[in-house]
Amino acid sequence: MKEMSEGFQAKMTRTLRTMGTRFGLPILIALGVLLSASAASANSIYVAQNSAGGNNGADCADARTINSLGSSDWTAGNTIHLCGTITSSLTAQGNGTSSSPITVLFEPGANLTVSACGANGCINLAGSSYIVVDGGTTCGYVGGSDVACNGAIAATGNGTGSGNGESIGIYALGASHIEIRNLNINNMYVHTGSGNDVPPNLYYAIHVDGSNNFIHNNIIHDAGGDIVGEAGTNNSEFSNNQMYNSNWNVFLSGPSSNTPNSITQIKIHDNDMHDYANWDTTSDSFHHDGAIIAGNNNLANGVSFVSIYNNYIHGSVSSCSSDCMTAYIFVNDTNHTYTYNNLIVAPANAFVFNAWIFYWSPGTLQSNSIIANNTVIGGTLSNGGCISVEGDSSMTLQNNILSNCAVLIDVYTSPSTTFTTLTNNIYQASSLSGVWQRGSSYYNSLTSWQSAVSGDSSSRAITTSLNLSSNNAPLSSSIAVGAGANLTALEITALDSDKAGILRPGNGPWDSGAFQSGSSVQLQGPPPAPPTGLRATVQ
Repeated sequence: MKEMSEGFQAKMTRTLRTMGTRFGLPILIALGVLLSASAASANSIYVAQNSAGGNNGADCADARTINSLGSSDWTAGNTIHLCGTITSSLTAQGNGTSSSPITVLFEPGANLTVSACGANGCINLAGSSYIVVDGGTTCGYVGGSDVACNGAIAATGNGTGSGNGESIGIYALGASHIEIRNLNINNMYVHTGSGNDVPPNLYYAIHVDGSNNFIHNNIIHDAGGDIVGEAGTNNSEFSNNQMYNSNWNVFLSGPSSNTPNSITQIKIHDNDMHDYANWDTTSDSFHHDGAIIAGNNNLANGVSFVSIYNNYIHGSVSSCSSDCMTAYIFVNDTNHTYTYNNLIVAPANAFVFNAWIFYWSPGTLQSNSIIANNTVIGGTLSNGGCISVEGDSSMTLQNNILSNCAVLIDVYTSPSTTFTTLTNNIYQASSLSGVWQRGSSYYNSLTSWQSAVSGDSSSRAITTSLNLSSNNAPLSSSIAVGAGANLTALEITALDSDKAGILRPGNGPWDSGAFQSGSSVQLQGPPPAPPTGLRATVQ
């Protein structure tokens, strides 16, 4: 928290003077003391790798050394400013409060750069609360565009042919009320080639559990996992991040024992997630996913109330012909998991082992899932489906556009899925031969498919163009216009608007897919190539 500006101080002085006139001297003294105490309690401490100038921490020119920070500096309301290139890790030594968090702020050009961050992270927030780590300027995936960040956390010596020291960018196990924003967290491990170098679970950009954590507007790339939440992650939100060249973008790992609601009330939304093939191996050691929500096999109620929406998931998936790429969205053994308004665009001739959206419950049945208003454009040689579901006792699957997949929809029969609602989907393929699958049976017409599943009424199937814009929003001539059911009754506020934030009709039909007709959103192009010529920096 920065000190009060002269203008703000002057305004408060005038306010106090007026209150003193109206209410008398006692109130004036009390408020004045309160204001002075508040201003005095918040300090700005500037630190660098080495001390500078007067070594008093007043600004970057007079920065203290980062290793001089003590518990007295980690006081509620304080701001710790990082200056220049820092090559030492930073560990929180105190907690903020709900009204006065502690802020770690990257000054212009500041970065924390080491060879490898280590198991406890370049920034260690374990067990802390009410701390904000801020890169300094808004970045990440903003309004459909990828915006560069100021502050950075980088490992420079980890990757294929370089080094393999364990590396966690920000370590926040047991943390609560943590906010991580506006950072470029990169190169925890740069995997190239096809070798089975390292297990990806040693190389996370952000490793977190605990409650009420908010991770947003970051650029994260080249890691085993970008954001990994362990059992105990609750009431948290991961949004507006650009994430790429990693094995997993968001991985929620459920409990190993049957602990109800161990992961619950999670929102994963408005992220740009792309490009996974750099984690391919000849031995198929790693299974890539955009968002993977894993309740762990045969455990009921461990993961519940997870919402995955408004994401743009695309880019290279895999060059291997086995299960290197599992899914763009993979949901395993959960309850009340809602996937909607996502735009999924696979490259031409892309190979996915299961489906672009894959709900799987081989043991205990999932329940109360919703898959609605997604647009899935698959690669023509995709293995698996646009959407594949297995073992849900009460699923709603409505208003989706499914196009250009080898199988448009695949419904397992063992264990079976029971649909509460299956309707208003748009199916498109150059040929409708065998594009619907239930169990081991394939169906060549929408009519035969509807009979097989005893549902999917009001859905439509075509072999001609969907008539979508370059950003995959329906044009006025699209079959998707007015083809969707009105889902206002589901009372999911974010679903009542499309991916671009355009409000859907309160009454009357919706358009199928992620966008209402006429929506306009910029979709970012391909990312920069991964770095080459990595060099180590002594920590």
